[in-house]
Amino acid sequence: MNTPSSKKFINSAGPLPQLIGSSKRVGFHLCLSAAAVLAAFPIHAFDFGPDDMFGVNGFGEVRFGMRSNQCADCQWLPAQGQTKQANWNDPIVPGREFTSSGFTFWQIQPDLTARYNLGSGYKFLAALSQRWTNDTSSEHGGTVDVPNQGSIWTGYWYKKFVEVSHEDYGTLRVGHMTTQAWNLSDKYTYETSISGTLSPTGAGYGMLTSAIRYTSRPIDAFKGTMIVEGTYDWGNTEFNVHTPAFLELYAKYDVGDLHIDGILQSTRNGTPSAWGQAPFTGLTPNNSDGNNEALVESSQGISMLLARYQIDKKLEVLGGVRYNWWSGADSVAITTNSGGRNSYFNVDWTRGAGAKGYPADSVDLMLGARYRMGKWLTTGGLTYFGTANTDNPYERGQNNSALVGGFGMEYDYATGVKLTFQTGAVHYARLGLSPLSMGQNTGINYSDSRVTRDSNWFSVGMVFGF
Repeated sequence: MNTPSSKKFINSAGPLPQLIGSSKRVGFHLCLSAAAVLAAFPIHAFDFGPDDMFGVNGFGEVRFGMRSNQCADCQWLPAQGQTKQANWNDPIVPGREFTSSGFTFWQIQPDLTARYNLGSGYKFLAALSQRWTNDTSSEHGGTVDVPNQGSIWTGYWYKKFVEVSHEDYGTLRVGHMTTQAWNLSDKYTYETSISGTLSPTGAGYGMLTSAIRYTSRPIDAFKGTMIVEGTYDWGNTEFNVHTPAFLELYAKYDVGDLHIDGILQSTRNGTPSAWGQAPFTGLTPNNSDGNNEALVESSQGISMLLARYQIDKKLEVLGGVRYNWWSGADSVAITTNSGGRNSYFNVDWTRGAGAKGYPADSVDLMLGARYRMGKWLTTGGLTYFGTANTDNPYERGQNNSALVGGFGMEYDYATGVKLTFQTGAVHYARLGLSPLSMGQNTGINYSDSRVTRDSNWFSVGMVFGF
């Protein structure tokens, strides 16, 4: 792998420049002005129709901030910069300067629901939800959070399902939905100021399109309460040669002030990746590859345990561990997609075009705390991405690790409106490809592990619910 020495770059990993102070004040005043407008004209969830059958709610967020050690033109092949598994995208341009840069981020997700009481204890629910964001630099790009990318990532919704529930028999849901692995890792890390760490990484999948999910009613167990759940997805039914299969088992256990979430996700013939929000489809995202016998079998999955404990009314601690595993996926030539190759993972590129994919596994950890005092909430957390175990002799990030820390504060400005401040830093153990459980080399707040081992950031913003 051709990576330059860090000495060839202008390193600003220390305190951010003086211009941050002015940027911070501008961002804060903009957020405060917007919060004042929302407080004066609040956006609330509302129900309408016969017996309030229909509902609208959701959330929005806007943040302004600065990131250190950014290098927009360091990638040798900019158009291919996010395809980490391709070794021809490893090199970066030596001698480029990198410094701090500002950013603006926004997202909004409305939820539309329809409810109906069927009688005899049965209830019906239909939901439709999508997320829009200005984050166009990720591997999927665009304004819709997981939008069209040419002919590839198309038609994915956060929610597009129907369900029937009964207080004695549980809930049955069918359609588009997000996985518990993505939901819970996103929730835990967001609540501890390290959002963007566990949820978009690892060997799990985040979005389902042909899923069926059963959730039990609460069950008395072990002096507490337990809920168990199973989800199955057939993936892209156009793949007839190597049929996809997705299984996720979830259990939630509550006893006193202790809450534990356990997730097991096992998949076959999904698109090989380390993108925890990835939709579960087939061996490639292209329908045209469905009958291609040149493709090879692949599998991956996670085991994750998350827990939170309310020490008192003010202090809560959270923690989690995730085990990732991949079968690896050989690189093979195919003629049915635009790239001419399949979706490969952890391959030995010394073998050339017919690169062999190697199995791998890794462990990621998180720890955090939340402290509430009046209208103020202080949060902090750490995420550790471990090195990976694999027999692949070619470096694909398996020998790198990373530690990410975050600190934040929230202020309840008005009903449904919060002002936020977050700061954080990442440290990579070595200069080179990011850890294997990160799908991109710019996996943490756009800091590229090939050009710097250290980066930090801060943001001020506002979150509003409706």
